[in-house]
Amino acid sequence: MIRRGKGFTLMELMIGMGISVVFLLALMSLYTAYQKTFFIGSAYLDLHANVRLAMDWMERDVKSATQVVTSHSGYTTGNNVLVLEVPSIDSAGDVVDIENDFDYIVYRVSGTVLYRITYVAATSSREAGSRQIAENCSTLTFSSGGTDLGSVGDLGAINDVTISLTMSETVLGMTGQQMKTIEDTLESKVMFRNKRS
Repeated sequence: MIRRGKGFTLMELMIGMGISVVFLLALMSLYTAYQKTFFIGSAYLDLHANVRLAMDWMERDVKSATQVVTSHSGYTTGNNVLVLEVPSIDSAGDVVDIENDFDYIVYRVSGTVLYRITYVAATSSREAGSRQIAENCSTLTFSSGGTDLGSVGDLGAINDVTISLTMSETVLGMTGQQMKTIEDTLESKVMFRNKRS
């Protein structure tokens, strides 16, 4: 007598395959959601690092400035442009003459790019020129005491500058078709350390 082993019926095979497909689809869905979250989170961290770096540049220059000036070399201080008077420095990084020798630093956004433009005196060892500080700038505003710098009557009388910088970026999802715009804003009130009386 020949014994036949018991096998799977066609119905059992179809149910097993159906369960496997549902399980694999759920697993793929979780993986895709994780990848999307990771990708957007990573892009946000990069954007925040760029905002923080740009803010660090501006905070450092405001702290070392003697005052905000009305204008220099065609740039006028306003709500979106900042012109700072900073003491000239020698090759060792020491101040040359805090009363008479000054360099000028301008912050402005052109399109979506934030620039730092430096004009130096003949006695200064500071590097002159224009430098791109950040991209993807949505808004950059300067104020003091709650008043936009463009509306301040006497810029020489202010003791601090509040800087507000917003950057945004559109990131693509995994398929290249899903797009999401991420945004980060930093605001900082900075006091002058070298304020002239």
